[in-house]
Amino acid sequence: MDLKPYANYLRAASAMIAGVGIGLFATVLSLNAGYGFNSLRAGAWTAWPHIGGADIDPYARAVISRSGEAPLGGAKDFVVMLRLYDTPLDIESAPDPNSFPKIVKLGCA
Repeated sequence: MDLKPYANYLRAASAMIAGVGIGLFATVLSLNAGYGFNSLRAGAWTAWPHIGGADIDPYARAVISRSGEAPLGGAKDFVVMLRLYDTPLDIESAPDPNSFPKIVKLGCA
């Protein structure tokens, strides 16, 4: 069976499959990374001042819709998160649920 006449079609199909796979992988990474761009950091605190406004970037909008959160308007809300410590704990070595890393979300006016 001679596949030479179909070589261009096979190349195009493999490029499309690779593009879809890379796009889905990048989307999953960006949705798991947090609210995306425009974050303000001060030590352990991280804030996203544009989360509740109309000029929210599409990645942050996707994260909010995935998590089911409903932020207030940009003039009313300032999303701040504090990571209490950065080293993750092993589940087997720390069975106490209060000893896991905690993320605190505060809404400030």
